[in-house]
Amino acid sequence: MRGRKGHRSPLIADRSWSASFASALGYRRLSFRVFVKRSPLNTIGSVQRIEVSRHYGIPVARGYAFVTDVRNWSHFFPGFIALDPESRWTAAGDVASLTTKLLGRTRRVTLTLERIEPHHDFSYTSTQEGLPVAHHERTFTAEGDGFTFNLSVAYEARRGLRGVVDRVVLKQAVRRLLQQTLDALEVAFASGERTTERSGAG
Repeated sequence: MRGRKGHRSPLIADRSWSASFASALGYRRLSFRVFVKRSPLNTIGSVQRIEVSRHYGIPVARGYAFVTDVRNWSHFFPGFIALDPESRWTAAGDVASLTTKLLGRTRRVTLTLERIEPHHDFSYTSTQEGLPVAHHERTFTAEGDGFTFNLSVAYEARRGLRGVVDRVVLKQAVRRLLQQTLDALEVAFASGERTTERSGAG
């Protein structure tokens, strides 16, 4: 397969990589082009959902206040570099913009708050160059003297080779980042980082 005259497509140029990748997933007799077209991993419209949770032994109001205060995001947001000073996180429609280093790249991430119920849950979308738009939900469930924090991310895998990456590589990376978030929160809560209670989220 060739693109412009005299230039081989980088997708087909590395046949050894494509063949081994297809073989690892059980597509030994298919060319890489046919593998991408026919693979169930490439079903258009396939929504990927990743969900993790953890229980923390502090009051739900304290945990909620900490997580929703943008001044605390540097303590637990994976790859955090900087937060745009104009960011807000109080009511539906608020936008927060961050610079992060994720998956080996420095990225500009825009978060748009969709819905918020104080001390219970909030949801938002994230957009960043080179990745699909994602929908996020964060839920706080009071349990005795503590609470369970549930994080979920959902996104629609893209077409073609990028869709295969979205279903395999990206999905694993998102799960790893969510676990890192839970780990970082555990450290922050244990060290008594500032968790001033507020009536809203911002």
